[in-house]
Amino acid sequence: MIGAGGMGSVFEGVQQSPRRTVAVKILRDAIPSERALRRFEYEAQTLARMEHPGITKIHAIDVADEHRIKIPYFVMELSTYRSI
Repeated sequence: MIGAGGMGSVFEGVQQSPRRTVAVKILRDAIPSERALRRFEYEAQTLARMEHPGITKIHAIDVADEHRIKIPYFVMELSTYRSI
């Protein structure tokens, strides 16, 4: 884990294709409410549309399915995230 906030936790990870080190933000709640899911999706979509040297680039937005529990996450550039 490299960070945590109100919405989730951020971990360092490795994206397989293309192979690179990334930051992965995972929604905090084990069983998130519909409102939390919408806010998390909105955050990811908003960041993905922005272009600025101080704003991390989003590489992917997805939902993992772990034992029938949906876990939303997004993958982002690690270097910019670390500089914040």
